[in-house]
Amino acid sequence: TLMASTLAQENTVIAPYTPLEIVGDTVVRLLGRNIRIGRNGLPEQIHTFFTPEMTEMTDRPTDLLAEGIHFHFVGEDKEMRLNPEGVRFVERTPGTVRWEAVSTSDTLRMEVGASLEFDGFLAYTVKVIALADVDLKDIAMHIPFRPEAATYMMGLGRKGGYRPDSMYRWKWDVAHKNQDGAWIGVVNAGLQYSLRDQ
Repeated sequence: TLMASTLAQENTVIAPYTPLEIVGDTVVRLLGRNIRIGRNGLPEQIHTFFTPEMTEMTDRPTDLLAEGIHFHFVGEDKEMRLNPEGVRFVERTPGTVRWEAVSTSDTLRMEVGASLEFDGFLAYTVKVIALADVDLKDIAMHIPFRPEAATYMMGLGRKGGYRPDSMYRWKWDVAHKNQDGAWIGVVNAGLQYSLRDQ
């Protein structure tokens, strides 16, 4: 951990990893992958260029997402829509890229802060702020995987194996369960995530 913290402070990229590269306003390239960032600051698409054998890369990417990652804000009688204002990069170094985005409605403001490191570690902080009195039944994060890129699943209380055919329901239970994340994917493409309740 001392080595990792020192490298993080120096922002050093370690071989075989490559420096992060921002292409246009929304794409960040890293070794074997691209992340296209949506106007809400969340991944709109994650591409991997690794072959199924994991021994080389290809020019044809495998897409992980069917649509961009997003939140659903459900009121008493309808879903509330937030308008994204776009992405603003606040740090651009070979080892770390950081960005911010804001989405708003008349009653809610969502602030997204993100950082991506050269090894693929992507961290998000999402703050939802009420701008007026509002009754919310639910706030749900939606990670819409493409079925072809989501053959296997491990975590959220499930042992490794094939992903369930139907929707998998999970409820937060920090007091009794240590199961705050999952890996979903195929041999050469996948997404591991952890959720925090801070």
